[in-house]
Amino acid sequence: MHHLIKTILISLSFNCCIVVDANAQPDNTAKEPINITAELPDEIIVSSKGEKNENNSFMPWIIALGIGMLSILANVIVAYQLKKSNKENISAQLDNAKDIALAEFKANLATQNRQDWIDGVRGDLSQLISFSAWLAMHEVEDKALTLEVHGDQIQKLKYFQAKVNLLLNPIKAEQKRVIDGVNSLVLASLSSNSETEESEFLKFEGELVASSRALFEIHWEKIKNSFSE
Repeated sequence: MHHLIKTILISLSFNCCIVVDANAQPDNTAKEPINITAELPDEIIVSSKGEKNENNSFMPWIIALGIGMLSILANVIVAYQLKKSNKENISAQLDNAKDIALAEFKANLATQNRQDWIDGVRGDLSQLISFSAWLAMHEVEDKALTLEVHGDQIQKLKYFQAKVNLLLNPIKAEQKRVIDGVNSLVLASLSSNSETEESEFLKFEGELVASSRALFEIHWEKIKNSFSE
């Protein structure tokens, strides 16, 4: 390629035309020969426009490739953040569901325990009133209570007295009234040797029943409220 260009330039240099003024007279005098010297450069740099255009044609593809890579990177980051957020949300929901289930379990357990406590106290009070009435009646009839004859009934009466006292809390007013009623009824049942003391026994029995019902009503309301919450 370079050789061809050099040849073309040499041909052009030796085919030059000398322009002469048209008004000038011909001169017959001898003229000295004219020497024309052409200097060629040692190196001819030829730039190809096609190569430049070809290089420029790759630029849109490179830009598109860069945009595509950035889009993929952005999608990966967004997907990671969404996955992390979803994981945190699921974990929070599980913790919340666990807390709710635990709270419901505790509430149900507390309700069941309260129900069992009411049933237990009611049963023990029923037994205590029954034994107290039996002993009060036999003391009037037999004129005195003896361990040989009434020992088993007296023992059962004292057992239920102790049990009810342990199930109730004397600090709470409504429960202390039941405790006082139990102790008064037991004392009256072991010393009813006259009609006057028998009427006292019936009085204590009525007061114990009334205070027990008031106590159960309080706890029944608490059970109903736990179901409505």
